[in-house]
Amino acid sequence: MLVLASAVCNSALALPKVSENAKIQINIPADESRTCLITSDVTEQRQIFFDFLDSAENIGMCSPTEIEKLKSASEIMSVSFWGEDVGDRIRLVVLEDTTGRWITTGFGNVARYDDPYGFPLYEYNSADLMKIREWYKANVKAEQIKKKSNHGLESTGAPPAAGTPETHP
Repeated sequence: MLVLASAVCNSALALPKVSENAKIQINIPADESRTCLITSDVTEQRQIFFDFLDSAENIGMCSPTEIEKLKSASEIMSVSFWGEDVGDRIRLVVLEDTTGRWITTGFGNVARYDDPYGFPLYEYNSADLMKIREWYKANVKAEQIKKKSNHGLESTGAPPAAGTPETHP
């Protein structure tokens, strides 16, 4: 069961329409606190991103941390629409589960500050999400993709603290 802010979880909220002049920015995670810019404006296959935005449904508000934990998922990429014609930047975060499957639940930029449930929760159309995944596979270089460890812990290269159990052989 997803954890939603009760004040808005009963009705779907439409995402704003954006003009074809909007810039489409793609970022992927670089580490826990930074992202890697893939492009500040997609030039080819732009329509699949507009279709993705048009089919995304805002189904309430959420805590990204709780969504990632409940879905056993992490961010694989974000798609942002911005520019003079857009107003406030629109960001759709795409998640993948621990098996590498892209999931149809995602979230956006903070909408209410000082509220852990201040982020819009989105449900993505699976066909449109698969088109985005194909774009990702064709346009994001393997060396740009953050490597995932096979034990769920990020290695810092530092020795473990005294008394810390081994996490791998």
